[in-house]
Amino acid sequence: MARPVPPSARLLPWVCAGSVALVAWGSHANTLSHGFVSDDRPYVVDNPAVRGPGSLRHVSPSWWKAARTEQRIGGFYRPLPILTFRLDRGGAAPHEALDPAPFHRTNVLLHALAAVLAWWLARRLARSDTAALVGGLLFAAHPVHSEAVAWVSGRAELLAATSALACLAIAAGLSDAPARRRPWLVAAAALLLVLALSSKEGAVALAPILWLLIRSRSGLRSLAASGILLAFAWGLCAAHVALVWWVRAGVPAGGLGSFVDNPLWAEPWAVRAGTALAVLARGAGLLVWPASLSADYSHRSIPIARWILEPAPLMGLAVFALLAWAAARCLRGRDGLSFPLALALLAWLPASNLIVRTGTILGERLLYFPSAGLCLAAGVAGARLSARSRLAHRAVLAATLALTLAGLARTVARNRVWKDEETLLRATLAAHPENVKALRALGSLLGRRGERGEALRLLDRALEVHPGYAQGHADRGACLIEAGRIAEAEAALRKALELHPGQAAVWSNLGVCHVRTGRLEEAVRCFAEAARIDPTLRNARENLARTLEALGRPPDRKKE
Repeated sequence: MARPVPPSARLLPWVCAGSVALVAWGSHANTLSHGFVSDDRPYVVDNPAVRGPGSLRHVSPSWWKAARTEQRIGGFYRPLPILTFRLDRGGAAPHEALDPAPFHRTNVLLHALAAVLAWWLARRLARSDTAALVGGLLFAAHPVHSEAVAWVSGRAELLAATSALACLAIAAGLSDAPARRRPWLVAAAALLLVLALSSKEGAVALAPILWLLIRSRSGLRSLAASGILLAFAWGLCAAHVALVWWVRAGVPAGGLGSFVDNPLWAEPWAVRAGTALAVLARGAGLLVWPASLSADYSHRSIPIARWILEPAPLMGLAVFALLAWAAARCLRGRDGLSFPLALALLAWLPASNLIVRTGTILGERLLYFPSAGLCLAAGVAGARLSARSRLAHRAVLAATLALTLAGLARTVARNRVWKDEETLLRATLAAHPENVKALRALGSLLGRRGERGEALRLLDRALEVHPGYAQGHADRGACLIEAGRIAEAEAALRKALELHPGQAAVWSNLGVCHVRTGRLEEAVRCFAEAARIDPTLRNARENLARTLEALGRPPDRKKE
């Protein structure tokens, strides 16, 4: 006769899950009063898919046709984040200012859910409450997650990781489920896979991750339900890769990536591979010791590795070899630490620049899902050590508590950097003084505020670091217009157009220069070109109309 389970034992998992959720919420509760920063404006605030009238165009087949012709879309297909942004928008009209609080609240809730799912997956994998608690708490409080949670545009990472962790937890429990429930569990896991792919392209890593999970656990290898789920995962991920590849083939190269965002963009594969390994070493270092964090790692933030035998690529190669060895152990049916480490490797690969070029060389948000593997591995290791003796068990719990409190304090402090645009940019420059994107963005921000002296100093510094930075010349020209230095502004704007002719705002600003100097016919040509490139650019259309009226040629209202 089986011994009855005491009430305290039945209550323990709920207490642990609640503790993990509470730590996750507490780590990021101070972001609820933050505003929109960085790319939140193009991705959320000014995104017509978020601000426009009720429409599901972004999830319909017509989206794919548009994605091949509209450079601003950039080949991404992420309907689930867009749908959640629309829900966060609430009843705000398209012309009303958005309240950032609901957006941040959703991000924090998603992180708390992801932490609980990491706890659940660890419990399923290790069959240990200790492993689950250690892994869940470390994931909940890890400081490297600050970017994904505190930044509204990090929503894609949160949704993809949440869906992926839930899918893996369900798959890991198939062997323990009654036969009659398995078809429903497979359907749920398949739906979660669809949601993950609808959040971010990197979720294609779920197919090989599921494969290794099934291979590493004897109870799953012989199940028909596991085979059906795996076949669906491979087929869906292969179709998604083919579709995204087709979309991106029709997007101009400038719409997919740039040298400034990813210095590896034009480099040969050997240089990309060496630097990607160096980035892997840096990413692993951030996961183990997140003392120095940054919101941007673009041009001049990470040295390019020209030779694979440099120290940084060699360190990355050692990390890669360790994780690949763990994946190989999964193929031989070895469980334990092997699968979580293999998960970390496979989750990192899509954004690594090893397989395909990506839009960025490194972003801490890209470590969100891979970090789950490392935290789960720490949980498994902690459970093994804890099982040796009561003293060891207490030591593991004490160490987990200390790491959780340290991580929580570091995360809360790091989140303050994300409260507004200026704070974020100044923190980025403190970490990487020659980061041209931060120099340009802060200069542009200060210029709009009227602090033109410091603005021009920052913009000039950005162009010293990268003379071919088109956006830097464009922003410098706009700042010089406000300062009344029209001749210098015109030279800067012409340089920006020489580097990148398709900038509507630059053509419009050049037209303003011509109006200031009395060259109205040239101004008309510039405003017309700006309106042709971007018909939604209102100031270009209005300036064109005013200039034509000044010339005695009323504008054609039908064309407008």
